[in-house]
Amino acid sequence: MANLKALDEIKGNWIGFLIAKDKDSKWLKAYAEAQENAADLFRDCCAEDTLNYHKELARRTGGGLQKDELYDWIRELMEPVKSKQWKKARQEGGSKLVDIDGDLILLQIELEKRIRTSKIKTADQ
Repeated sequence: MANLKALDEIKGNWIGFLIAKDKDSKWLKAYAEAQENAADLFRDCCAEDTLNYHKELARRTGGGLQKDELYDWIRELMEPVKSKQWKKARQEGGSKLVDIDGDLILLQIELEKRIRTSKIKTADQ
């Protein structure tokens, strides 16, 4: 969160991005750091649990394989620190986290729908 606050404090403009003014390059650097920190926090707190949760939701709903590249990213992030895969995954950071969150929400909705449908079928019989 502190990294995002630092981004807000750096003032710049879009023209500066094109000509690489100093303040704008600082903003880009701070943004990259925020992405990497988000990836680090995710790896440390919940990457393995997320993989297991996705696997279980996919098993119960029969879906989830369409977003397999997201979960490959988690596996790469869990590689040993300083490895090529880890560095690459770390740089991709926050954008992947948003996609993973959205995918898990969709799988949860699908599971709830299947549960409701099975209850309706059971009640009708």
